[in-house]
Amino acid sequence: MAQSFWRPLLIIMLFVLFFDAVYAFLVQRSVNVAEISYSRFRSELTADNVKKIRIKGTAVTGVFRAKTKVSQTIEGKELVREFENFKTIMPPLADQTLMADLTAHGVDLTAVSTEASPFINAMIFLVPWLLLLGLWWIGMRAVRSQGPGGMLGGFARSGARTYGQERRSR
Repeated sequence: MAQSFWRPLLIIMLFVLFFDAVYAFLVQRSVNVAEISYSRFRSELTADNVKKIRIKGTAVTGVFRAKTKVSQTIEGKELVREFENFKTIMPPLADQTLMADLTAHGVDLTAVSTEASPFINAMIFLVPWLLLLGLWWIGMRAVRSQGPGGMLGGFARSGARTYGQERRSR
């Protein structure tokens, strides 16, 4: 019995819709984040308006204590919006006074490692090799079935019958 064409198509469409909804949800969560300069971050810290921050490499994300007005240029128009969350990039020069200022203003600090997990590193190393070995294995199976149409899945297979010794004896 042949499997219906619509059932696998419906399952694939449901997966696509599910992942699209998850992606849209994650993008909407990050929309309410103001992208500010590092000097603006330092001035907000000095004004005691930074509640908590998360540092990953040079990226800093955080939460203001009170909603803060930030001007943004969207489609050529200057808009002023209130934000509770922010993100910025630390300059490559080390800021020697940042940790002391964060402690003095009671900012909750979370530092996140930029290193990938050993599992991810192993997968990055192994997946290309597994793909190559899999392609080699498929190729070897096709070569093993030599003869007409062995490699191309029977595309070049002739419809003619071979003539052998047993047919001549009749």
